[in-house]
Amino acid sequence: MSTHNFVIEKGATDVSFDVFAQDSTDGTPLTGLVYNTASLTAYYKIGSLGALTALTLATQTATGAHSDGGFVELSATNYEGVYRFDISDAIVADTAGIDRASIVIRGAANLQPIVINIDLVDAINVAAGVVESNVKNVNGTSQTAGDLQALITTVDTVVDAIKVATDKMVFTKVNELDVNLISINDVTLTGDGSASPFDV
Repeated sequence: MSTHNFVIEKGATDVSFDVFAQDSTDGTPLTGLVYNTASLTAYYKIGSLGALTALTLATQTATGAHSDGGFVELSATNYEGVYRFDISDAIVADTAGIDRASIVIRGAANLQPIVINIDLVDAINVAAGVVESNVKNVNGTSQTAGDLQALITTVDTVVDAIKVATDKMVFTKVNELDVNLISINDVTLTGDGSASPFDV
């Protein structure tokens, strides 16, 4: 059996995989398969309780536009046993409570079944500088896009404050910092407290 594991964003469209076909008789790459090879089939299952559903295999080229069920050998000489396989959007649809799908391609003579396991993850969208993702809760509290924006604003404020402080530092030479010492361990220094540049 040839097993492949992928992580795909829920709701993704026009997903294609490269899968490996192995000869069941000797383990070598199995070449020469086409979408209508005798007895070759593809079935998928969505979620742990999903029903088996046939995905009709279709003609395809190595660089052609996505076509559900598209199946084509990439190269019988330079990429032996590797096939492009286009899946249906329905397999990775953004469905509540579904986080896994699987596909099996099998049936052709001497073909070890090709098993495709898909982990489905929540979409990550970036809009107006806010990351809306699968952050469900922090410390047991549900998070919203507004919560994430507030966090980003707080971080920005802290970073700005640090920059104000560090902007006062004067470097006269590379990696050397000019400072005026006011006190050491709460003991006030006499004079102007100036010090020669030192390495930091």
